[in-house]
Amino acid sequence: MTRVERQPPAPLVILSPGRSYSTVISAILGQHPDIYALPETCLFARDTMAEYLRDRGAVVFGHGLVRAVRRLLISCYDDDQALSMARSWVLRQGQRSTLEVFDRLRAAIAGSFVIEKSPLYSARLEHLERLRRFFGDTARYIHLVRSPHGYGASLLKTLADFSAAVSAPVVQHAMDDPDSLYFGIRSSGRAELDPQFVWLRRHRLIRSFLATIDPARWRVVRSEIFLRNVPTSVRELCDWLSLPWAPAVDSEVLRPDLWEYSRVENGVRPGGDREFFRNPILRVPPCVPPDITARVTWGEGDRELSPEVQSLARALGYD
Repeated sequence: MTRVERQPPAPLVILSPGRSYSTVISAILGQHPDIYALPETCLFARDTMAEYLRDRGAVVFGHGLVRAVRRLLISCYDDDQALSMARSWVLRQGQRSTLEVFDRLRAAIAGSFVIEKSPLYSARLEHLERLRRFFGDTARYIHLVRSPHGYGASLLKTLADFSAAVSAPVVQHAMDDPDSLYFGIRSSGRAELDPQFVWLRRHRLIRSFLATIDPARWRVVRSEIFLRNVPTSVRELCDWLSLPWAPAVDSEVLRPDLWEYSRVENGVRPGGDREFFRNPILRVPPCVPPDITARVTWGEGDRELSPEVQSLARALGYD
């Protein structure tokens, strides 16, 4: 009998800045039986595993990767031993490319699509171009957006929590690191923090990249709308992806807490949004996004979003 080789799941890449609800939406989509949602691996921030491990892969980037390796490649051991083995496995991959490691994970996954979701990719165009170079026209992309008002308030809260937990030099380093969530939050020569320009820079990079991709292979998803009507939103994406739908999926996608990565494992950071992992339930954004001409809630609160941010927000469907 001829053996039929199973095709590895195609990448479904969520592109967004951090603080855009990407973790909970990834967990929701992962409840569909034909989609496997990985935690944030950050693999494609570098070409090789040697570079990945050198550039904080064993300390910052790699937590989601360790969790994925533990679930997909390590079995028949208790949790602590399996996590230790997963860490060791990652550290031994220095001679491989990041694509080879990703393909090892894909080979262990059943389904039609595997979600690769790492907000780090929107930090630099070179990371986005690496996705194209590695996957060609096999990948699909979701450009996930959050209103600049909600994004800005969330980013500042996250920065405040981070600043309270670490030293001032560590905070400054994070603001200066192009791969950091906070890069660009302080305008050059100004003391004031203004998160709208992080939002602007990241979404401009994503749009610049997607402008070179076949429009049939990507779509914009506004997180507030998605989370306010999850079954309909997921069904629409399944139609786009040509995935089957069953009535049971309507209830399953409302349970992101059932995602196999939704609980923090001992000794390993989450590989995604820490707030979600503290309580991985479906949380609907508290209100309709404000009009884009509304005053911002940070700084002195006495100004509107910049004209450039307002223009891009309108292009992304906010008004």
